[in-house]
Amino acid sequence: MRLLTVLRTSSALWAAPVALALPVFYFFVGRSDLESYYGYAPTIVSNVLMPDYSFAYAVASGLSAWEGGRIVTAHVWSSAAARSRYRIAWDVLAPVVVLSWLMLLAPVTLGLGFAGSVPSFASLRPLALAFLICAAHAVIGFGVGLRVPRHVAVPMLLVVVWVLTAFSVTYDEMWPRHLSGRFPTSLAFGEVATVSSLVPHILLTGGIAVAVALLWTRRGTLAFRAWLAGVVAVSGTVGAYAMVHDWGHDAPVLTGQAPMTCVGTAPRLCMPTATGQNIRAVREEAVSVIAELRAAGVEPVPVLIVDTLQPDRTAQAPDSKTVHIPLTEAAKTGTIRFRVLNGTIRFPCSRPDAVDAYAVYLWAAEVTGQKDAYRTRLAVAAKTDERARSALDQAADTVGEIRKRPAAEQSRWYARTLAGACEETA
Repeated sequence: MRLLTVLRTSSALWAAPVALALPVFYFFVGRSDLESYYGYAPTIVSNVLMPDYSFAYAVASGLSAWEGGRIVTAHVWSSAAARSRYRIAWDVLAPVVVLSWLMLLAPVTLGLGFAGSVPSFASLRPLALAFLICAAHAVIGFGVGLRVPRHVAVPMLLVVVWVLTAFSVTYDEMWPRHLSGRFPTSLAFGEVATVSSLVPHILLTGGIAVAVALLWTRRGTLAFRAWLAGVVAVSGTVGAYAMVHDWGHDAPVLTGQAPMTCVGTAPRLCMPTATGQNIRAVREEAVSVIAELRAAGVEPVPVLIVDTLQPDRTAQAPDSKTVHIPLTEAAKTGTIRFRVLNGTIRFPCSRPDAVDAYAVYLWAAEVTGQKDAYRTRLAVAAKTDERARSALDQAADTVGEIRKRPAAEQSRWYARTLAGACEETA
């Protein structure tokens, strides 16, 4: 069949204006601030696709059911002996699949374009997954349209596919979100979707699609084809569930994938290359805080300072020589010195005594010129929490007295208080 004839007669042509308007509308109305992604392509792609999976799959399924019904009504399925059934299906499904792909490409292209980001192959993995699932839904919808009247099949599939995909992340059970065809995780900066996280989606929907396609063939008896289709569908479903039944909220991801730039030694400071244009100036401020603490008799000794913009969901607690600080955010807000100070102070327990903790932080803030920043940070909590306000007042009185003493005595008090803050709460 000629290409122009296929396009002119396809339901994809008259559905295209509405189908393409939906993802464009959601991109401009519901998208997050692209600047917060710092041009990181995997984050952009995963986030802008979130609202569009369900629309693309519903359109692919519903329009394919329409095309299946049209094939039956026109008796093409039984009379076109010169062409195989798969060729007939390809001719009518190709425009529908392409339309569903364009629904996914539109927000991704807009997102990357507005952010000025160049995608890598790895960043496009959720898009590639969606392309495959669109094709699978088209095959399934076409099969339903061959057996169910169009006025029933089309609205049924539009609604059912949209609901199953869009609401998969709302179930109490975690496994449905990893099988719906909708990549469930909004990738953070530095993360990339793993291939293993995509396979279960393909096994489930792809297995059902292959099973439906097997029923089209004229080879073998109907009983054999039905048996084989059942084996394929059940195998895909069971295999997919076996892979994801113990997964949590998020799909497996690769972390630490964004390029990093590091400068200096003792401390060595590392920031993502995308946000580290002024990394040397950032390190100078960090070093100045450490130098002032040393001058006051405190030895924080951070060997490595790492920006938290590139998180690791599976990371263990950092060692005593490594400090994780939101350097990118601090550089934007002009709070590098305060953030470094806050990150270098560590108590030997997770919940130290409030008065001692406030006193330690307040003393360190005073010797590094960050007293105002520290008090501003605590102002909100102190207004709403009477115990926090009382503890802060006690700490301020204690630090006021300690600051009158010689420097050596102050540093000894700091060391004792830092260690003793956990004695009663350990």
